[in-house]
Amino acid sequence: MKPINKAWQRPKTTAEIAATTTDVESFGMHVRDWQHELRNVSSRREFSARIKEAPPLTAETLDDHGQCDAYLAAYVE
Repeated sequence: MKPINKAWQRPKTTAEIAATTTDVESFGMHVRDWQHELRNVSSRREFSARIKEAPPLTAETLDDHGQCDAYLAAYVE
């Protein structure tokens, strides 16, 4: 059994999703965690703050032909 990482936090921004993604599986987990985090957002202004910083492209580190980048962009749109 893996020990619980007490320092772990859900990503709060799209930039955090991309910056912490190491593979396609982790991307999916980070997006789901971010979706849960968005339940705490109560205004357009707050949502805008969560997507304001452009995330780094994951296509440079993942071998997914840019699919994760496209998914994240489409979800935010």
